Amino acid sequence: MSLKSPAVFLPLILIATPASAKVDPVVIAQPQQLQSVCWFEGREYSQGARIEMVGKMVLCGPKDPFMPDGPLVWLSLDEQGDPIYPEPPRPDNKITINKG
Repeated sequence: MSLKSPAVFLPLILIATPASAKVDPVVIAQPQQLQSVCWFEGREYSQGARIEMVGKMVLCGPKDPFMPDGPLVWLSLDEQGDPIYPEPPRPDNKITINKG
């Protein structure tokens, strides 16, 4: 006498859309690569863009000058039009506050 496992039957439910129903396709656009941008007033700007912000010219450029493909930030410009990069964090992890 051999033991057979009991058969399990699952109901199959088919859901069909009526032939008259119209289904709008969903298009998902995905960029080929992630690209960092700067934002101002709801608009995005690419690296190198110069705009006037609060009466000063600023440049959309890399946060770290040694990582040109890193995140972009708005950088102030000096008198010659060159970007002024923020100072790197202090290695002693101390915060200095200027009361000027």
